[in-house]
Amino acid sequence: MPKDLPLQSLSIYIAQLSLEILKEKCLKNQNIWLKWPNDLYISNLKFGGIITNVIRDIAIIGIGINLINVKDFGNIQCNLLNKNEIINAILNLVDKNISWNDIFEIYKKDFFKSKDFLINIGERKFSLYEASLNSDGSIIISGERLFSMR
Repeated sequence: MPKDLPLQSLSIYIAQLSLEILKEKCLKNQNIWLKWPNDLYISNLKFGGIITNVIRDIAIIGIGINLINVKDFGNIQCNLLNKNEIINAILNLVDKNISWNDIFEIYKKDFFKSKDFLINIGERKFSLYEASLNSDGSIIISGERLFSMR
């Protein structure tokens, strides 16, 4: 992983890399974006998500992408791709060790799309409209700094 990557933002990093591969391979000209912190969307429909966990010095990454029903979202060619081809392309992009700063610059351009959603903090719901995005991928909402929903 790049030296400038805050480990708390690994999910955003991997999700944005995955999104770039999906844009290139099968979602050309689609309104795809990443909802904070790690959900993959086409327009206003969720079609996947990324979850990460770091244990000691090992990152465990789960990537869930709905390749079966994604064709219902429009003219999309993902169903023609082999899952291994997508995973290998994502891993090859990870191997390029692209800086967090470069990935974050791409990510933050679409952050405003997250503002239509609500999140739960404990028992309370908050609009992401109230959130401000920090350069480490965290948000400040209702005076709290959050890196994820867990």
